[in-house]
Amino acid sequence: MLQKLPKPSLYFLCALLGMGYFNAFSSLDINPILKNYLALVPVQIGLVIYFLWFRRDTLKD
Repeated sequence: MLQKLPKPSLYFLCALLGMGYFNAFSSLDINPILKNYLALVPVQIGLVIYFLWFRRDTLKD
């Protein structure tokens, strides 16, 4: 069974993953236009997951 992480730990984990992603991504040698688009892909995926989760919770009630 999964336990909920306390909010400060969750924020720290998300910040650490974000910094690692952008650090690794900035070292890639690709087209600058493509780099700008791909840098926002995790944000877009996170928003889709958030809204799907929020929608699921509101349909339960």
